[in-house]
Amino acid sequence: LVGGAGGGSPLAAALIAVLTAVTAAGAKEAAWLVNASAALYAAVVVAIVAAGLPHVAAANYLPFLPYGLSGALSGASACFFAYIGFDEVAAFADEAAAPARDVPRAILTSLAIVSALYAASSAVLVGMVPYRALDGAAPFAAAFRTVGARRVGAAVAGATAVGMQNTALMGLAAQPRVLAAMAADGLLPGVLGRRRRASAVGCGVVVAALAGGIGTTDLTDAV
Repeated sequence: LVGGAGGGSPLAAALIAVLTAVTAAGAKEAAWLVNASAALYAAVVVAIVAAGLPHVAAANYLPFLPYGLSGALSGASACFFAYIGFDEVAAFADEAAAPARDVPRAILTSLAIVSALYAASSAVLVGMVPYRALDGAAPFAAAFRTVGARRVGAAVAGATAVGMQNTALMGLAAQPRVLAAMAADGLLPGVLGRRRRASAVGCGVVVAALAGGIGTTDLTDAV
């Protein structure tokens, strides 16, 4: 699905088209896919951590801070981008039964669960393979191949694909609602608030064009 620098991915554009059709159908129709993919992805991450634990070697944690505090801060700044998107939960406040209660709980609960999964998986990854030998492109899959667990590595690749589509689906579902809220405040044309389905399709078309025409590296640099 990933396109390199200078070129997009037709498969990514096709995936966005399918997810756009799901979001345009409505929130209730998309809810089952969001819930199922999120549960599957979390289960796979837990399984990956459990499968990696027997391969952890304490010696791989030394030195514990090879690049010092500055290296830890640099890594934390990169990980920050992994937390972008939790605010999208607030975009669904109008559809919550008790938004003042449910939205903060949803954001904080999801943050806690994902942070725990991030920390556990990162600890297992570094314990499996020396940090200098980590593959930056596909670290988990490569780490399991290094320790001889190729089947787990293949499962990791599949889980990554599930996580990518779930992230894309949530972004596509939230964006029309953000535009509608801005339209209600007078910041955008009112038609964006009245025709949410058309707005969802428009967002999907723009995202699919970007995914199909621009490489992932270039898009990442732009962000």
